Amino acid sequence: TVQFNYHYDQESYVEISDKNLTIPWAITARFQSNQQNGTLVYMNNENDNIDKLIIYFEFNHLMIKHKDLPIIQCENSLSTNWWNYISIYRDTQSYRLYLNDTECGKLDIESEYNDYQLFKTVFIGGVPQNVSEDTQRFFG
Repeated sequence: TVQFNYHYDQESYVEISDKNLTIPWAITARFQSNQQNGTLVYMNNENDNIDKLIIYFEFNHLMIKHKDLPIIQCENSLSTNWWNYISIYRDTQSYRLYLNDTECGKLDIESEYNDYQLFKTVFIGGVPQNVSEDTQRFFG
């Protein structure tokens, strides 16, 4: 459980190192925000610039960006007044995105050869300024 308050003039995030995700995997979270845009989870393998997984929201829509795959966007809007419960499921054939227990986005993918992904850096709840600039180039 991670709980913290975000202030406009301060960076606010939790950093975890060396996280190995074995496929299939799932990420679930509950959060509240009065912002329209933000980063929820950022994972990066420092040895491979394109092996990034970013779970974020933009204009109150939940999104996922992984590697060079298309962005997965939830068509439903996030609540600005209530808790949002999100789930992301990854198996060898697809990503599935849920908002408040309703599937709102899916991307079918081709199977990868390995059944795990090692992320050297994981940020939860935000990212440092230098990572934020790198993330903008990733979407560029």
